[in-house]
Amino acid sequence: MLAGRTVAICTPDDLPAEAEVDRESARRTGILSNLTLPLAVGGAQPIGAIALSTLHARRVWSDELVKRLQLVAAVLANALARRRADEALQQSEARLEAGAALADLAFYEADLGAGTMYVDARLRDICGIPPERLEGLEPLDFWIEHLHPDDRQRVLDSREQMQAGALDRVSIEYRYLHPTRGERWIHHARRAAARDAAGRPIRTLGVLRDVTDVKRAEEELRSLSRRLIRAQEEERALLARELHDDVTQRLAVMAIDVGRAEIAAAGGAQAETMKAVREGLVRLSEDIHSLAYQLHPSVLEELGLAEALRAECERRARQGKVALSPVLEPVAAGAVGRDAALCLYRVAQEAINNVIRTHAPPRRTSCSGRWIAVCCSRP
Repeated sequence: MLAGRTVAICTPDDLPAEAEVDRESARRTGILSNLTLPLAVGGAQPIGAIALSTLHARRVWSDELVKRLQLVAAVLANALARRRADEALQQSEARLEAGAALADLAFYEADLGAGTMYVDARLRDICGIPPERLEGLEPLDFWIEHLHPDDRQRVLDSREQMQAGALDRVSIEYRYLHPTRGERWIHHARRAAARDAAGRPIRTLGVLRDVTDVKRAEEELRSLSRRLIRAQEEERALLARELHDDVTQRLAVMAIDVGRAEIAAAGGAQAETMKAVREGLVRLSEDIHSLAYQLHPSVLEELGLAEALRAECERRARQGKVALSPVLEPVAAGAVGRDAALCLYRVAQEAINNVIRTHAPPRRTSCSGRWIAVCCSRP
């Protein structure tokens, strides 16, 4: 049976000695003859068996009768196999449906050759497609009509690239104007399932997911980051003003007083000491002024990003650790926002720090920028 072969027994006495248990079982149940047919499809492992037994008379199972009964067994085997396949398909569809529901995925299939389109209930909800717009390719037209004006061309360009055969898969995010919920963010992935002789898709599959909540959370994080950076810069600006307007001024007064004492002690033993103290105060004042500039470069607000970068390169060059040659194109007024300019300035500042730390002893380094970019390269 496991090998898929038919077993015909005219009498239990035909059973071999190894089948004594089966022979005794047949005698107890009154079985005089038996025909057992395996239920298998296409030479595969049998999924069962059908047994025909006689209880009143022995029977010789003719080849013609066996063939007819084998046809009956084949019909039963196909019915059982189809039922099992249907059950497996239903289980698979249930798992896919559960996975799609958990991932909040909406599905569609467009047959461009036949001019028909299938959209599931989740996609109809995400896109707000009314029942009267479900015939033919109407869901596709409705979707195009409700793309956000600022994103429509970008989305249609990617669709045209796939239609032209340049892309086989597309994954894109865009804004969508839902009829009742307003602006929503959609993540859309699609691929060509079949193409014609010219390579143009005739059947496409796609999934959509509403990612509005994710986008809002990302925007809130960006807003929080901007506020934190702005608060940090305000603290740095306050500290820079205190250093520049108070500490450096007091150091200047002290340097002047020490200078007067140096003049008064001219020719005396304390003159050299006073001179050293005065020069130390001057250097300390310069260092504090430089620190204040690093904390908050006022030139960035007053003259813009390009000039602030130029001033930073010149300031670092005066320190003598590395020779910097800034090559900066002029920036149009308002081309770079305040937050972006500050961020780019800090990036450039850190890049120059990295160059100075990496390239010692002093070497020549060029810093070039195309209105918002600064690049520090090896000599």
